[in-house]
Amino acid sequence: MTLNVTGIGITRQVCGTRCAGLGLGLGLGLGLGLGLGLGLGLGLGRGQRRPWPRAATALRRASGTMSGMRVYLGSDHAGFELKQHVIEHLKASGHEPIDCGAFAYDADDDYPAFCIAAAQRTVADPGSLGIVLGGSGNGEQIAANKVPGARCALAWSVETASLAREHNNAQLIGIGGRMHSVTEALAIVDAFLTAQWSNAERHQRRIDILTEYERTHQAPPVPGRGT
Repeated sequence: MTLNVTGIGITRQVCGTRCAGLGLGLGLGLGLGLGLGLGLGLGLGRGQRRPWPRAATALRRASGTMSGMRVYLGSDHAGFELKQHVIEHLKASGHEPIDCGAFAYDADDDYPAFCIAAAQRTVADPGSLGIVLGGSGNGEQIAANKVPGARCALAWSVETASLAREHNNAQLIGIGGRMHSVTEALAIVDAFLTAQWSNAERHQRRIDILTEYERTHQAPPVPGRGT
């Protein structure tokens, strides 16, 4: 008899019932195997995404081109309520907020411990960012900048938040909880997280001068001043 094994596109002469059964089984088996393999391959390609390597994820975090930023937050009582709004906003936006305190409202607490903790963890985690909050953001910024390697800018507008990253490569910003509405503060946060370091030579040169002074405590020469 003649058997068309269409599953694999082969036509061959098969003698006897046993041979016919064997040929049909092979054809169906191979056809099913090919179909299953193609189905799984297409399903993996369309429905599943391989996780990014950690190095690529860190690079994308540092460039500000993705959600999923790790953000360390610190605040005293004056920034406590706003910090809760920022944390919820970051979670809803796909980021990873990490609370460095205060963990409960205390009208008599002091900002340095919380802001220093947030700055330390930010500096120790390259590619992450930090936000410190208080009444004005001034003291919180000062505290964060006491941590070696930290660059914390006071952000009071969307523009200053963006410039903090673009020109100063700041890892942290300070925000005044008593200076802004929640809507304004969240816009500042978003501007900071989405801006990218310009990598411009003149900006890097100025950062290097600050880094060298922090390391040696030797002031840079003042241009144009006589010896």
